[in-house]
Amino acid sequence: MMRLLPLAASILSFFLVLRSGRAQAPAFFVFGDSLTDPGNNKFLVTTAQAAFRPNGIDFPGGKATGRFCNGFTVVDLIAQELGLPLVPAYHDPNTKGSVILKGVSYASGGARILNDSSVNFLQNIQPLGKQIQNFVNTRSEIVLLVGGEDPAFDLLSRSIFLFALGSNDYLNYMNSTRSKSPQEFQDQVISAYKGYLNRAYQLGARKIVVFALGPLGCIPFKREGNILGANGKACHEEANTLAVNFDRALKDMVSGMNRDLNGAKMVFGTTYDLFYDATNNPSKYGFVNGRDACCGVSPLRLFACLPLGSVCSTRNQYFYWDAYHPTESANRLIASAILSGNKTIMFPFNLKQLIDL
Repeated sequence: MMRLLPLAASILSFFLVLRSGRAQAPAFFVFGDSLTDPGNNKFLVTTAQAAFRPNGIDFPGGKATGRFCNGFTVVDLIAQELGLPLVPAYHDPNTKGSVILKGVSYASGGARILNDSSVNFLQNIQPLGKQIQNFVNTRSEIVLLVGGEDPAFDLLSRSIFLFALGSNDYLNYMNSTRSKSPQEFQDQVISAYKGYLNRAYQLGARKIVVFALGPLGCIPFKREGNILGANGKACHEEANTLAVNFDRALKDMVSGMNRDLNGAKMVFGTTYDLFYDATNNPSKYGFVNGRDACCGVSPLRLFACLPLGSVCSTRNQYFYWDAYHPTESANRLIASAILSGNKTIMFPFNLKQLIDL
């Protein structure tokens, strides 16, 4: 097994101690994009795929599961901490029966909040609206499994619902002809997001975590300087500005929904500052490289991690796995902040506090 850095080792020990007890929430439902996809796209006809090595090289058994990572995602690590099994992919044929009572992931690599999310990836990318519809199907099965609406609502109202989308909306916006101003586009995305979160509430979700965007301009693909925004240069400031403005609007939206929706316990989560600091000051967090992709095609590793791509030999020392996604080591740092972070990261309470409400 690869030698863990001191920081990663301490976080792992923290997880193992807390995982020893019973499940801390009845179920975990996930809506997201490639940062949280546990393999849904593997069962879809789409070019947005990670169901091949080197992806999964550090996952148990070295198996490529469809995760856009070398190992565990943030959601995997949170599920382990909650004492729950890894959240299964909705489109996996084995995700049926009593399995769904512990939670389901609808996350799809390439997904957006807006409904045009299949544009760049052939077909069958699952935008948030489709993910919500998939949850409607799961909810109907849960009602049958637990014997009625009341016990189904009891289970769902105590479960954790995590939403983490928006990156693809903005990456696509920056690459488009921009028929809308940044403010108009932001308003459109926020309005759509609010509608979907309201729908989740109507379906029984009460403990809802909504994640902000990270510093999009600091991902390897967007860094300034070389061809196609290659690695090693300064962060792309326009991309970061768009993300910061969206995050402010998203926090206001979540705060307003908490006031307006009876019984809602919504959390706004942001790891923007942590991401930014770790990628620009990696040694502070136990990393050697915070700017470059560990895996990818071409010497600069600008694109996705494909079978013919090159892979760095010190994966636990890199923050980024490929041009878009963090490594497992980075995900451990992020998961720890989500679980126990202060109000600058998780507002008005962190995930551990949300569970205890």
